[in-house]
Amino acid sequence: QNAPYLLARSLGNRHNGRGTWEFVSTHWDQLTSMFASSSVVRMLSTVPRLDQPDQIEATSAFFAAHPVATGARTLTQLLERQQVNGALRQREQARLRLFLVG
Repeated sequence: QNAPYLLARSLGNRHNGRGTWEFVSTHWDQLTSMFASSSVVRMLSTVPRLDQPDQIEATSAFFAAHPVATGARTLTQLLERQQVNGALRQREQARLRLFLVG
Protein backbone atom coordinates (compact mmCIF):
# COMPACT_ATOMS: atom_id res chain seq x y z
CA GLN A 1 0.00 0.00 0.00
CA ASN A 2 2.96 2.34 0.48
CA ALA A 3 4.72 1.51 -2.79
CA PRO A 4 3.07 4.29 -4.86
CA TYR A 5 4.22 6.86 -2.31
CA LEU A 6 7.75 5.46 -2.25
CA LEU A 7 7.85 5.64 -6.04
CA ALA A 8 6.56 9.23 -5.90
CA ARG A 9 9.40 10.21 -3.57
CA SER A 10 11.91 8.48 -5.79
CA LEU A 11 10.51 10.17 -8.93
CA GLY A 12 10.97 13.53 -7.26
CA ASN A 13 14.53 12.84 -6.16
CA ARG A 14 17.08 14.64 -8.33
CA HIS A 15 19.44 11.67 -8.23
CA ASN A 16 16.89 8.89 -8.76
CA GLY A 17 14.11 10.55 -10.75
CA ARG A 18 15.29 9.57 -14.23
CA GLY A 19 15.86 5.93 -13.31
CA THR A 20 12.60 5.75 -11.41
CA TRP A 21 10.71 7.14 -14.41
CA GLU A 22 12.30 4.45 -16.59
CA PHE A 23 11.17 1.82 -14.08
CA VAL A 24 7.63 3.21 -13.79
CA SER A 25 7.14 3.58 -17.53
CA THR A 26 8.60 0.14 -18.28
CA HIS A 27 6.49 -1.59 -15.61
CA TRP A 28 3.38 0.60 -16.00
CA ASP A 29 0.89 -2.20 -16.65
CA GLN A 30 2.14 -4.25 -13.72
CA LEU A 31 2.18 -1.27 -11.35
CA THR A 32 -1.26 -0.02 -12.30
CA SER A 33 -2.72 -3.49 -11.86
CA MET A 34 -1.17 -3.84 -8.38
CA PHE A 35 -2.03 -0.38 -7.01
CA ALA A 36 -5.43 1.07 -6.19
CA SER A 37 -6.54 3.31 -9.05
CA SER A 38 -6.72 6.29 -6.70
CA SER A 39 -3.07 5.92 -5.74
CA VAL A 40 -1.74 5.85 -9.32
CA VAL A 41 -2.00 9.62 -9.77
CA ARG A 42 -0.50 10.08 -6.30
CA MET A 43 2.46 8.02 -7.46
CA LEU A 44 2.87 10.59 -10.25
CA SER A 45 2.65 13.61 -7.95
CA THR A 46 6.33 14.47 -8.33
CA VAL A 47 6.48 14.18 -12.14
CA PRO A 48 6.78 18.01 -12.33
CA ARG A 49 10.31 17.64 -10.94
CA LEU A 50 11.31 15.76 -14.11
CA ASP A 51 11.94 19.06 -15.84
CA GLN A 52 14.63 18.31 -18.40
CA PRO A 53 13.42 18.69 -22.02
CA ASP A 54 13.80 14.98 -22.80
CA GLN A 55 11.92 14.03 -19.63
CA ILE A 56 9.05 16.39 -20.44
CA GLU A 57 8.80 14.95 -23.93
CA ALA A 58 8.96 11.36 -22.63
CA THR A 59 6.27 11.82 -19.99
CA SER A 60 3.96 13.72 -22.36
CA ALA A 61 4.26 11.01 -25.01
CA PHE A 62 3.84 8.26 -22.44
CA PHE A 63 0.63 9.64 -20.98
CA ALA A 64 -0.77 10.41 -24.41
CA ALA A 65 -0.50 6.66 -25.04
CA HIS A 66 -1.38 5.58 -21.47
CA PRO A 67 -4.26 7.69 -20.15
CA VAL A 68 -4.92 7.67 -16.43
CA ALA A 69 -8.65 7.37 -15.85
CA THR A 70 -8.78 8.08 -12.12
CA GLY A 71 -7.20 11.46 -11.55
CA ALA A 72 -6.98 12.50 -15.20
CA ARG A 73 -7.49 16.16 -14.35
CA THR A 74 -4.83 16.00 -11.65
CA LEU A 75 -2.42 14.38 -14.09
CA THR A 76 -3.11 17.13 -16.62
CA GLN A 77 -2.26 19.70 -13.96
CA LEU A 78 0.91 17.82 -13.02
CA LEU A 79 2.05 17.76 -16.64
CA GLU A 80 1.30 21.49 -16.94
CA ARG A 81 3.43 22.17 -13.85
CA GLN A 82 6.16 20.05 -15.39
CA GLN A 83 6.07 22.30 -18.49
CA VAL A 84 6.29 25.41 -16.31
CA ASN A 85 9.21 23.95 -14.34
CA GLY A 86 10.98 23.04 -17.57
CA ALA A 87 10.51 26.54 -18.98
CA LEU A 88 11.87 28.05 -15.77
CA ARG A 89 14.88 25.75 -15.89
CA GLN A 90 15.63 26.67 -19.49
CA ARG A 91 15.22 30.38 -18.84
CA GLU A 92 17.13 30.68 -15.54
CA GLN A 93 19.61 27.82 -15.40
CA ALA A 94 22.60 29.71 -16.82
CA ARG A 95 21.93 32.81 -14.72
CA LEU A 96 21.60 30.77 -11.52
CA ARG A 97 24.77 28.82 -12.26
CA LEU A 98 26.65 32.09 -12.86
CA PHE A 99 25.30 33.52 -9.60
CA LEU A 100 26.27 30.44 -7.57
CA VAL A 101 29.67 29.80 -9.13
CA GLY A 102 30.62 33.41 -9.62
